[in-house]
Amino acid sequence: MDNSTPPKAGLARAAALGSGAAALSRGLRALIGIGTISLLSRFLTPTEFGLFALIFFLITFTQVFADFGLRIALVQQKEVSRLEQDSVFWASLTLGTIAAGLMFALAGPIASLFDEPRLTPYVRAIAPILILVAAQGVPMSMLEREFRFQSIAKAEFVAGLAGAVVAVGLAAGGASVFALLAQQYAICLTIVIMCFRTSGWRPRLAFSLEALRPLIAYSSYITLAGVLGIISGYAERPVVGKKLPPADLGYLTLAQQIIVSPVRTVTTSIRRTIFPILSSLQAEPARIALGYLTTLHATFIIMAPVLFGIWAMAVPITDLLLGPKWAPVADVLGPVAIYTLLSTVLELNNAVLSARGVARFQFHWNMITAVTSLVCIYFAADHGLMAVVWTRFAMQFLFVPIHSHILARMIGINLLHILSAIWRPILAAALMGMAVLALDQWLTGHIPHTILRLPLSVATGVLLYAVCIWVIDRKGCTDILRRVRERI
Repeated sequence: MDNSTPPKAGLARAAALGSGAAALSRGLRALIGIGTISLLSRFLTPTEFGLFALIFFLITFTQVFADFGLRIALVQQKEVSRLEQDSVFWASLTLGTIAAGLMFALAGPIASLFDEPRLTPYVRAIAPILILVAAQGVPMSMLEREFRFQSIAKAEFVAGLAGAVVAVGLAAGGASVFALLAQQYAICLTIVIMCFRTSGWRPRLAFSLEALRPLIAYSSYITLAGVLGIISGYAERPVVGKKLPPADLGYLTLAQQIIVSPVRTVTTSIRRTIFPILSSLQAEPARIALGYLTTLHATFIIMAPVLFGIWAMAVPITDLLLGPKWAPVADVLGPVAIYTLLSTVLELNNAVLSARGVARFQFHWNMITAVTSLVCIYFAADHGLMAVVWTRFAMQFLFVPIHSHILARMIGINLLHILSAIWRPILAAALMGMAVLALDQWLTGHIPHTILRLPLSVATGVLLYAVCIWVIDRKGCTDILRRVRERI
């Protein structure tokens, strides 16, 4: 492919088409995900979800070593030879196989670490999935390098649908935690098949350690940063799993899953889209800064009302989606929604930093946040689940401004530019959220049925936010609408 810097119009079109296709696909996948959670909550207990949360943490943690950052390095590099692609594939597959073998062999000690012997068969059952994850790396990277985000979006949508069918079917048959494990296999296998098919890429029997060396120099920091990032981002899962009952971890996990579905609809698709594009602009910091601020503003216009809406309607959402046995989730849902909104800033910041190739800074930052998160959450767990949630809330308020200030200096802007991009959507969404909360409390006394009350609150929230954002941020909304019309 042509490795020169793409023209501005070409990048804008790629970003618009990529984000649009990915967001549409992930929007449908989010609806499937929320529906799946709602159905699974009828068949599985909070304890079973808590056990799966620990397993998912282990897989996510181990996956970083299985990949060793080589997939990201392929996307980040301006030029990649065919020999480098083949070498990355065989290296990743080897590392994935080794990681799977170690996880299978150490399932017993891992379960003992969490004082949870029930984990042993589940850890052994999920271990081979690391091989599938490793296999998808290179074809996925090729699709990203070519800005073929529509193909990735299609693969993820089909995979999400396949996983939902498998999980619900097995859970209804009494498969317990194995239903959730089978869901992960269905998702990974579908993505592997579709990525190979759509990319047209096939591995050759070729390998060179010399070809890997330039990539390893970058990927080693990415790996270390990834490990620490997972510890920082998921610190509550092993701590809560160790110090609190599995049911508490189940409540926390379900709350996070309800939030994750809409959030990942936007942030993951945007990050996957802008990372390869910004990687091609490493020598043009002004364009990176403009792209970052524009993307951040648009992201908050979409995400702020969604998450403040979830905060305002936590009780009816929990009641309708999960049922009465999951009532404690409502207490967790509100604060999780707000600190997740802040985390979207970190998501976009990290996409820019990865594109700039500053893996060493990311490693040091993640090391600081991982240690801080583990220590604070460990002591907070002594005071119960809500103490853990509010501790995470407080840490996001600490980390986001510092991280954003450092990024701003790197790309030639200041923190006020970032605040200017997000404060108007936040204010509009907060006003909407408070009004919807008051309305729902009033409706509770007049309309006891959640299925009737929730649509009224949602419709009111949409109208209120549309009015608030237009009054508070008319220029920003006009600019976004103009860009959308230009891309149609």
